Amino acid sequence: MITNFRLLWLIFFIPLLLSAETITSTLNGGRWEEASTWAEGTIPSTGSNVIVNGPVIVSTGNGYSCSNLTINSSGTLYNGVGYAWPDQVLIVNGDIVNSGIIRNEGRNGLVLNIKGDITNNGTWTFRRTELSGTSNQIISQGSGKYFESAFQVTDQTGQIIAGSAFAFTSWFDLNKCAFDLKNYPLTLKGESANISNGIVYNVNM
Repeated sequence: MITNFRLLWLIFFIPLLLSAETITSTLNGGRWEEASTWAEGTIPSTGSNVIVNGPVIVSTGNGYSCSNLTINSSGTLYNGVGYAWPDQVLIVNGDIVNSGIIRNEGRNGLVLNIKGDITNNGTWTFRRTELSGTSNQIISQGSGKYFESAFQVTDQTGQIIAGSAFAFTSWFDLNKCAFDLKNYPLTLKGESANISNGIVYNVNM
């Protein structure tokens, strides 16, 4: 019975995993919801692995998501602006790797709802990072880098785990979640930098 189940899993699900498409922005970029922004001429879907090589504007409210998201060194991701526009939310169902710029534009801002791991080797300065994974989420950053957006755990069912030294300049609401710093150094920069509403352990200050 177990053998048959595994065989069925291989038959039906492995092709789905292998078929995940990669969508890459042009160097000129554009709006997320426009096909001309993407080299393939295709707007990313929930299952797309997205690579940002130019300036890409998220101006779609809560309407768009992707699988894994990579911002290369030439790439910038930011929100659109307009009269009475709300925050612009992009859902990342997998991991995010930033080597470029993720920033805010205007009075409202960009919100990334991330379900996988986070690696930041670039500029991370926008309205809010939401953590909503169904398992542990690892957060890493390069030497000399800061997370300069607020962090908020939403419906995370695992733990937040540091994969490197952790430095940030805003507030981090753990929402009763645990944050394991793995004995990495923790740097809080500025008056608004704090971690609240949860458990922090293995801290190396």
